[in-house]
Amino acid sequence: MKDNKDKHLDKLIDRVMDEMPLESPSMDFTANILSKVNTLSKSEVTVYKPLISIYLIFIIGMLLFGSLAYVVFRFPLEETGWFSSLELGQLPIFKIPEVFSSITISKTFMYSIVIFAVLLFVQIPLLKKQFDKQLEY
Repeated sequence: MKDNKDKHLDKLIDRVMDEMPLESPSMDFTANILSKVNTLSKSEVTVYKPLISIYLIFIIGMLLFGSLAYVVFRFPLEETGWFSSLELGQLPIFKIPEVFSSITISKTFMYSIVIFAVLLFVQIPLLKKQFDKQLEY
């Protein structure tokens, strides 16, 4: 039964195809398609735009170079420490449980944590701005 239906459908399709005239594309079909492909490939979405401008990279590089020069040559900016202007002695003193009293943190580790936090808080707005631009398209 199913084979019989398939044969009838094949015959019907053959008849319809025989009755249809043969269509051919226009003479400039390839040129039209290529012009459309060329216009699509020049999209502004694919243009590379750096997240941080060259000017800002130059300023950050100069700051890093200055910091490195300070560390290497040890030019003292102040005789006291960096945190002397914060007047931390006026803050209330909280008693830390004795479990944590034996833990010591080196200055290098503390500086790396602070630098990581600062860079993280600088990077978040820059990435948000970049992703917002991508969502506009």
